Order: sequence, then C-alpha cells, then structure tokens
Amino acid sequence: MFKNYLKIALRNLLKHKTYSFLNVIGLTIGMACCLLIFLFVRNELAFDRFHEHAERIYRVACARQWDGNVLKGANSPVPLGPALEQDFPEIENAVRFWRAFQPIISHQNNHFREGKFYFTDPAVFSMFSFTLLKGDPQTALMAPHTVVITAMQAQKYFGDGDPIGQTLAYRGYPGNGNLEFTVTGVLRDLPGNTHFDFDFLASLQGIETERNNWGSFKPIWTYVLLPENYPPEQLENKLPGFVDRYLRSRWSENVSLNLHLENLVDIHLYSSFSGGFKPNSDIVYIYLFSAIGFFILLIACINFMNLSTARSLTRMKEVGMRKVLGARRSQLAKQFMGEAIILCGLALLLAFALAEGLLPVFNSVAAQSLRIDYFSDLLVLPAFFGIALLVSLLSGSYPAIFLSAFRPATALNTRALPGGASVRLRKGLVIFQFVISSILMIGTVVVYGQLDYVRSKNLGFEKEQVVVLPYSGKEQPLITALLQHPNVVNASVSQRVPVNARNRDRRSILPEGSQQPIQVESYIIDSRFLETYGIKLAKGRNFSRVTPTDAGAFLVNETAVQEFAWSTPEAAIGKSIDWGPGQKKGRVIGVVKDFYLASLHTKIAPLVLQMLPEESWWRTFITVRIRPQNISQTLAFLEKTWKNFNQEGAYEYFFIDESYEELHRADERFGQLFGYFATLAIFIACLGLFGLAAFTAEQRTKEVGIRKVLGASVANVTALLSKDFVKLVLLANVIAWPIAWYAMHKWLQDFAYRIELGWWVFALSGGMMLVIALLTVSTQAIKAALANPVKSLRYE
Repeated sequence: MFKNYLKIALRNLLKHKTYSFLNVIGLTIGMACCLLIFLFVRNELAFDRFHEHAERIYRVACARQWDGNVLKGANSPVPLGPALEQDFPEIENAVRFWRAFQPIISHQNNHFREGKFYFTDPAVFSMFSFTLLKGDPQTALMAPHTVVITAMQAQKYFGDGDPIGQTLAYRGYPGNGNLEFTVTGVLRDLPGNTHFDFDFLASLQGIETERNNWGSFKPIWTYVLLPENYPPEQLENKLPGFVDRYLRSRWSENVSLNLHLENLVDIHLYSSFSGGFKPNSDIVYIYLFSAIGFFILLIACINFMNLSTARSLTRMKEVGMRKVLGARRSQLAKQFMGEAIILCGLALLLAFALAEGLLPVFNSVAAQSLRIDYFSDLLVLPAFFGIALLVSLLSGSYPAIFLSAFRPATALNTRALPGGASVRLRKGLVIFQFVISSILMIGTVVVYGQLDYVRSKNLGFEKEQVVVLPYSGKEQPLITALLQHPNVVNASVSQRVPVNARNRDRRSILPEGSQQPIQVESYIIDSRFLETYGIKLAKGRNFSRVTPTDAGAFLVNETAVQEFAWSTPEAAIGKSIDWGPGQKKGRVIGVVKDFYLASLHTKIAPLVLQMLPEESWWRTFITVRIRPQNISQTLAFLEKTWKNFNQEGAYEYFFIDESYEELHRADERFGQLFGYFATLAIFIACLGLFGLAAFTAEQRTKEVGIRKVLGASVANVTALLSKDFVKLVLLANVIAWPIAWYAMHKWLQDFAYRIELGWWVFALSGGMMLVIALLTVSTQAIKAALANPVKSLRYE
C-alpha cells in the first residue's frame, strides 16, 4: 500500500512540474529563512548563559530622576563594589570592571592603544566562567600589577612565545602614569554571545585611583553574586538605605537616586540602562524577526494549500474512482499528506543547502558568527526536522481533508463542481499573504526612509573630511607642523568629539536663576574647536587664546538656554554658571547653535563648553579638518608627522562621519535584514500568485478563445484575467495599512528625531505591491491572451 501511495504521489508531482516547482521553491526559501532566524534567535537568547552562576549574578545599575528627567546608567562609582560586599553579608562576591581610558600598551618596540583594557577584582574567575588556557584562575590576579590577556592579544604581542611571566608596559588612566604588568594568564577569546568585551584584565589590587570617590560614576560596571535561591528583591529593598549612607550627600536634594539589580542573562535583551561593555540589543527585535520567520514560512504553506485546492478540480475523477473502488477517506488523506511530506522533505534538503550558502551573507549583515553544527549541537537537527514536520502539517492537512471529502457522485460529475467555499478560502488566503507582504513592504519603506533621514540629517557641524588623531603631549608644535600642509585646513585639541561615545562627561551644574542643579553634557575644548568643526555661534563670541579671563568662561548651546530658562541667546550672555562645590564659577560669553552629540536615538542635551586648562588629563583628541583632494597622501602626512613627535606613541585615527555611522550601525543592520526578509516574503507570495494565475488561465482557456473570436483584444483578455487578483491585492493593502502604521509608529518612537508617517508612505507601498502583483499575474494573462483561439477552442 505504501509503495502504491509513493508511486502515485511521485507521478502526480512529476506530471505537474510547474506547480511542484513553485511549491518546492517557496517551501525551500521559507524553511531556509526560518532556519537562519532560528539560529539567530537562539544565539541571542543564549547570551551569557555559559556562566555557571549566570542565574545568580546581577549587575548593579543606577537610575537618577530630577524635574521629570530620568537618567538610567549601568556605570557606578569606584568604591561601590567593596562597600556592597562589606555592608551585605549575603553577597558572596562583588566584582568590578573598570575600563582604562585608551591606554598605550607596549612590549619591546611595539606600542598599541588598547580600547579594551580593563581593571578588575581578583574574584572575577570565581564569579564568572571565563576559561584560562594558561595560568591559575584562583591566583592569576591576586597580586598587584598582574594582567590576564586573551589568546588573540597573546599572539599579537608575543607571537608563538610563552606570554606567562612576560611584562607589558602601561601608560594611562587609572593608575596615574606608567605601570609595569606581569602576564599571569591567557584567556580563551570571548564568545560572540556575551555582553562582555575585553582583551586585557588587570588586577585592581594596588590601584589607589579615586578609591573613595563616591561623587563620580566612572566607566565601571559592578556585579554581585547572590546565594542560591536568594530573591534579588530582598537585596534591592535594602539598597535605599545604602544609597543614603554613601551617595545621598553627593547629590542635590531634588535628585532621586536608586540602585537596581539586573540579572546577567537579562542584560543583552532586557536592560533599559545605558552604557556597558557594548551596545545591547532589544527583545523587540527577537519578537519581530521570529514573527517574520513564522510568516514567511506560513506564506509558503499557504501557497501549497492554494495551489493544491485550486488543482483539486483536475483530481476529482481520481478521487471518485478510488472511492468507487473502495478507498476510504483516511487512505486518500494519507496519500495527499504523503505528497505534501515528499515535497517538504525535498524542500528541507534544499533548505539545508540554501541556509549554508546564505549563512556567510547573514553573518556579515547581522555581525554574527553563527554556524550550523549538525551533529555536536543537539538542537539543530531536531529543530530542522521539526520545522519540516510543522510545514508538512500546515501545508498538507487542509488539501488532504478537502480532496478526500469529495463524494463519488460529485467527483465523477464534471458539472457538479465543488461550491464556492474553497474559492472563498483561496481568496482569503491570498488576501492574508498580501496583508503580510504589504506590512513588510510598508515597514521596508519606513525603515529605509528613517535610515536615509539619519544619513542625510544636518548635524549642526561639518562631519566630512574631519580626522581625529590621538592626543600628543607636544600639541602646539604638532599642530603648527600639521598646519604647514596645504591640505590641512584646521586643527583642534579637545576632551570629546561629537557623535562619538568615547570619554562621555555628564555633570550637574547650577546656572544663574535656577534653584536646583541641572544635568548637562560637558565639553572641554580649545579656541579652534568651533572653527574646525564648522559649529556656528548663535550669539556672543568664541573662546580666545589671548584673553586670560576666558579660562573661567563658558559657552552653552541653544538647548541649554531653554533648559536654564534664559529666554533668548541674547539674554544668556553674561549669565553665571556654578560648576559645583570646589569648582570654578564663570560667565557665559557665547551661545553655539545646537549640534548633535550622540545618535538620533537621543535628544540634543543641554551642553556647556569650557576652555582646556593648561595642564589637564582632559586633552584626549586632536581633530584635523582636511581638504577632499589627495586624502590618502594627507593621511600619510598626518601619521608621519604625529609619529615624529611621539616616538613611543600608538597611532590610530578615525573619521567623524564614520563615527556617526558606527552609532547607527545596528539600525543599518536591522534595515538590511528587514529588507532582505521582506523581499523574500513578497517573492514567495508572488510565486503563489503566479501559480494561481497560471491555473486560472488554464481553467478559462475555452472562454478566452471564444472572447478572442468575438473580437476581444489582448488588453481586454489581460484585464479580465487580472482584475480579480488586483481586487484581492487592493483589499489586502487596505487591511494592512492600519496594522503597519501602528507597528512602524512604535518602532519610530525609539528615535528622538524621525520621519513622519505620511500618507505617501502607504500610497507608495500600496502602489509598489500593486505593480508587483500585476507584473506577476500579467505574465500568465498575456500568455493566455496571445494564444491561438483555434487551439484554445480545441482544448476540451
């Protein structure tokens, strides 16, 4: 019996090659997309779960509120970890990670500026499951001036030699100067699915920098290990008293300060606190891509159901004859389900190959390092076969039930065709397909529109041809030498640069007329900064190197004027600003036009700028504006000149426009992935529409022939065969528009500056879907319209 089922199934599939091909291609693409999304989602959900104590590890984060403003950050003061461990005996361990500020690491004649150098507590390997390839995890960081490095850095600094016992020279902050570190361990390179991101872990033992400073939140992340089955809420309820003991006196009375615990495994997808080792993702994207994968697969299954039920008329006699000869309904259902399983099995094999081929592209776009490990990963094969079984059931169940339900008399009577229920179902499924496709089309237009808005946004300064170099201790001779080149327009020294996350500085100040401190962004700059970046003054004047009083003066931006309630830029000139207890108090000499400090996800904050002191740690960057001609030669000149003044320095550079793009890299990746998957979903839906159009044209062959004999033109026949499908697509668009508006409105809320969801977005997307549907259907309609009417009338 099984052999008979298999033989008939194969004969039917081979007999109707076009429909079988359309089904296999659609299912293959659907399953391949689903498999890729499954790998991506599983990897995202597995972040930091490789740590043995992951469920018991919590990051301590801080939320500050004042005057309706909320600032949530993961950073913490230097002494937070030891104080928590001291005051709460239930905490088994507290570990801090303190990112060094762009230190220069040297070995022999090699000098590198390392952005992933961290100081940490010796208990780090007891709390976290980082694997040491060499060294003892219990003692590796117990002694002062010891460091553990990753395998990649070991190869970089020591080649194939043994790094244990070797010395690395350190110049940077914290540490207040030059230090020598002994390598005591080699760490396995971190996996991709962790929110940690470091290359060096140096011992905090012996580092006295700001060890009692509770007033400043540094780039430090504090983690605590709680006992098994200990409810974190119990500790959180005790933290307000802890805040009162250590932190309350450091802040104004109108600032509400609260500490919160975030579980380690929740940080990547659920954290609402800014800052961290690297940018987090969002669980919303997991839901979104999971839904896209499901709907792509569902569209492919709908294609199968539609084409199978549409072709039911051609198999009615077969069903009737089988029933007359004694076949039971269950046997017929098994036969049709068998055909679905064969198609899905073939599609699964092709989906394996397609997923393998697309995986490098997917990894490149999504910045992932996913791989398909069929045998060592126990979930991969069961998941793949589970998807194939699900597809078989979804796509094959209704056709099997529908076809096996025909009564013999009805099936053998060609005039007693099945009623309109199946036709209505097919139309409903086509509408559903194009509702999903239209939503994805609108989403793609909105996402790309927002990304184009981000790329073309006027940032309030000139970002093109602006190169940022490391600071040089011999800044004035270096800048003088740089300005000698004809392609160097200007150069400036500053603590920070726009649209770059390095060296952020927020603080509370007291502007004139305000009773309470106000949180502002701080920039410490020289007198060339505004000119180098092309930042315009709204009122007043810039800093001057020849005016001694400017050392105590301030510039503010337009947002600060509004935030300080100073009414106008003119009114702001001469107002005083108190920088804080023990700090300077000066007056405003100028107001700069607003320029963007960070990404378009955040609003422009109030900004206060001051002059660089003569001797200061705040000298961080040298910004050079160059001409667009001969950029490679100019860059070579910058490097050579910089190294002439810094024989043991680590040279690196970046362009400001690239820094801005980096802030929106995750948005760009999301846009690309969304666009690719939307295109595939629309393509699969069009495959089904193509098959239905071909079937409709085939069923109406005689009608088309008669119409042509009676004088119908090709355009008349094409319109006749296309209009029903066009109506379905138009109806699908109308249903999709409110759903798409709601979804994309929610997505755009993540941007402080965004495009408007105007009517043109929906009109454009609807028009594009209509054109795609017309092109798909018209290929078959025109083919039928051009057929010889003599052959058409002989068809039956």
